[in-house]
Amino acid sequence: MHAAVPDIVLVEPWFTTTGHISFNRAFLAIVRAGFPEARITFACPPPYRDELIGAHEQSYADVGWIDTTAWTQSTTNGGIGELWHRARWLTGVLGRVRGQGITPTHLIILGSSGPLLLAAFAAKMLRLPKSCRTFAVLHGANELFADRRQRNPLRRLLSFRNAMRSLPTIGIRAIALEAFIAEELRKRFPSDSIRCIPHGCDETESLPEPTQTTAVTRLRVLFLGQATPHKGFAEFARLAQLAQSANAQIEFRAAGAARRDTRHIDQSALSRRAGDQPLERSELLAELASTHLVFTWQSEHYDLTPSGMLLDCIGFGVPLVGRRSRAIAALEAQYGACGLFAKDIESTVGALMQLAETAAPNEQLSRWRENLLRARVDRSARVLGTTARRELDA
Repeated sequence: MHAAVPDIVLVEPWFTTTGHISFNRAFLAIVRAGFPEARITFACPPPYRDELIGAHEQSYADVGWIDTTAWTQSTTNGGIGELWHRARWLTGVLGRVRGQGITPTHLIILGSSGPLLLAAFAAKMLRLPKSCRTFAVLHGANELFADRRQRNPLRRLLSFRNAMRSLPTIGIRAIALEAFIAEELRKRFPSDSIRCIPHGCDETESLPEPTQTTAVTRLRVLFLGQATPHKGFAEFARLAQLAQSANAQIEFRAAGAARRDTRHIDQSALSRRAGDQPLERSELLAELASTHLVFTWQSEHYDLTPSGMLLDCIGFGVPLVGRRSRAIAALEAQYGACGLFAKDIESTVGALMQLAETAAPNEQLSRWRENLLRARVDRSARVLGTTARRELDA
């Protein structure tokens, strides 16, 4: 007797045109690699689908698509209103899934919140067989460990933290995107309900020839992505000013958009400044491909949040400079040094200048790059597919 073919449905719950594209593309590739025999369906609006597949439509010929635009997503923030909207939305999406003759063996919701987890439970009870394994991806876990407590009893009941504590009851498993995050979650929440599938690299984005193969005449440091306080944009601008004052042969560039709370920052020392509008992904990657180091100075806000910026650096083999986060510490523990880290901005500019003034900065940059590229192999769909198979079927 032949085993039943898995029917795996992935649902994008937040975005309608863009957002988490690189992650979802990598995650879809991981699931496809782990379940080559499965029927896989991705639920999202058509504009999001077009952005996801890009110019690779033939590569996704075996993936089914469900249009979710017929159902209005929640515009409320927390509470019973969001729970109601999320439950109605997800029930509608799963009704469309079942209407196309698909009976999911696995449902993966590519995001999470308290109301969304509870809504998934309600929708699952209404639309799915009891045997369907249901998962929600955790893109950030910091608020689960925050000391603040909801005073409103209803909001407390619907909180992310309470939903996580209820995972065994509601029959949903949470997917952490880094091993160190999963380890922390298992200390606080039901450990059997925590799975881990590490954040994969988007392999459709080509790995360029390394910048480090040519002689470094002027070190280039890049701030990559949205210029926010939590990501250390003020510290980056100050680093550039200190280096400029010391006449250091270092170029500083920002590839991304400044927000309202960072537009006041003096960017005069940057050869490319953060603008008002986000850059196209292709432009971001072009900047990444031509830099020597990427700046990182993330606050505690990102301690238990997987870093897309770090995955971009792994994917392109570009070392980092700045402050060592928990994610970077975990990476270095496994693969070795991947950049230049210091305790404060003054120490950072001194270390950068020392690197820039060495006779052969390429050698050091190449060693860091090699370690990152070893990590890249382990973040491939081929390797992580095995992990996904184990975690989603356990």
